[in-house]
Amino acid sequence: MKFGRLLIPGLLALLTAVAVQYALRVQRPYDAPTESAERRPRYELLQVRWLRLDEAGRPEFRAQAAQLKQYADESAELSEVQLDALGGLDSPWQIRAPSGTVPSRQKRIRLNGPVVADGRLTPNEPAQFTAQNLWVDQAQKQLSTEGRVTITTPTRAAHARGMRTDFKGTQVDLLHDVEVSYVHAP
Repeated sequence: MKFGRLLIPGLLALLTAVAVQYALRVQRPYDAPTESAERRPRYELLQVRWLRLDEAGRPEFRAQAAQLKQYADESAELSEVQLDALGGLDSPWQIRAPSGTVPSRQKRIRLNGPVVADGRLTPNEPAQFTAQNLWVDQAQKQLSTEGRVTITTPTRAAHARGMRTDFKGTQVDLLHDVEVSYVHAP
């Protein structure tokens, strides 16, 4: 009987000590997640290929990336990016870049360079432009940069700060500090 009288108060004391220790842990200040923990990707995909179709089932955007990391805020990071069929298969641009980012909840990609785009300014005039970064805006259906850009064709070379062009390549606007050199055909 004496053993039972000691066991119950001992168990109560032990339970009280555990409850106090638990309460002290709960009341410790909250440790906010570190920045690196917030930027952990929710998804990481390798060798990504995607194709978006328009209402008629025709391609309107085609892309590839060696790696895609998507985050909780719907932003994404891409590596070894290739884009074509911008606005349809008749788009002249084939673009490649070492990396890219998609801002949170946006329909545009910022390619980080060197960005190289092969295309045509006219049906008979192949062109290539290079830039350190390039926005590919799917909503506006345009390519743009505020940085330095170089455009070369067989007959001319142009350097500028800033450029805009539509997905179809029908109009290329060089924005600031434009310099053009012409090569005379033999």
